[in-house]
Amino acid sequence: MLDATGDAADPVVHVLDGLTARGPQARPRPARGSAGGSSGGPVCGNGILEGEELCDDGNTVNTDACTASCVLAACGDGVRQTAQEECDEGPDNGPGTRCNAECKLNVCGDGDHGPDEACDDGNTDDTDDCTSLWELAACGDGILHVGVESCDEQGDSATCDADCTPAACGDGYANHTAGEECDDGNKSSLDNCYPSCKAPTMLVFITSELYSGDLGGLVGADAKCQSLAKKAGVPGTFKAWLGTSDERPTTRLYHSPGRYKRLDGVVVADNFEQLKNGPMHAPVTITETKQHVDDLNVISDWEYHDVFWSGEGDLSIDDPDVYCQNWTSSSWEDVGSVSNIYLPGYGADAGGGTWNNCHPFRLALLCVQQAWYPENPMPH
Repeated sequence: MLDATGDAADPVVHVLDGLTARGPQARPRPARGSAGGSSGGPVCGNGILEGEELCDDGNTVNTDACTASCVLAACGDGVRQTAQEECDEGPDNGPGTRCNAECKLNVCGDGDHGPDEACDDGNTDDTDDCTSLWELAACGDGILHVGVESCDEQGDSATCDADCTPAACGDGYANHTAGEECDDGNKSSLDNCYPSCKAPTMLVFITSELYSGDLGGLVGADAKCQSLAKKAGVPGTFKAWLGTSDERPTTRLYHSPGRYKRLDGVVVADNFEQLKNGPMHAPVTITETKQHVDDLNVISDWEYHDVFWSGEGDLSIDDPDVYCQNWTSSSWEDVGSVSNIYLPGYGADAGGGTWNNCHPFRLALLCVQQAWYPENPMPH
């Protein structure tokens, strides 16, 4: 509609039964100062700033700039303002929490040590105390901590020990990956570890003589090995690969980190663990006299050079009845644990759990050289 001047005339405002109409449409409008169209005070959410309201944006949405209480949204009020805040946990906001004092989520690299971070120095430098993964630098994490570690390759390597120091023979740590068999931290040649960090070679043999289950106990069995070695001119101290219900062979024998060799010069194992568990490079089939067991005469069907009294047995059994009464019995009533020296790929305890009668069977002993000095190489 145009007025007399030709300009657009203001729309006619009608008040009809409490409704204000502008043009053809009309909507309810509560009277100013009323609630829901009735008197009683300001109404938050009607779009009119009334009373003590600090804002009124005409809605009751709690996550915009004006809350449903007609109070201006602010960081720390416990209500997240969607457009401005990433979080808001009210009085729980602050340093070291999930939501910081600026209503920002605590994230790695913001310099604030959050609850899920081991550290946060605000940078991604991997060589300082806090890594780019916001974990405290530590030996073994594969990251070189400058000024603290010489190297870090997450364990032993050819050039680095697991303690993050350079691999070096004589440092007292046996780094097998670097080719060290032992490392006792000294340069002496008169102990169980040479200055080259190689261990002395240990000798093994199968006895040329056969025995019933009454060996005189472990002491008697060891004495038999030692006596045969001395008679054959084999140097060193020897013990039998033998155990009882109370003591296994592996708990009483020296664990050399170096080679085990037959008397004909053939290496059978690179270290004690391989001698025990296998697979061995070759079976122990050579006696103290350097004879092969196949060349020895067998007197009867009860005598075997290719089987030896073992005592490794079934590790779940601790009954002396299966160890020839701990190697003091030659009775038909008792049995003893045995191992077969010919089983390919096995170690010295192969066949443990197989038993023969303590009488009339006569079997060999497996004799293993022991360290000749009391101190042992440093463990791996």
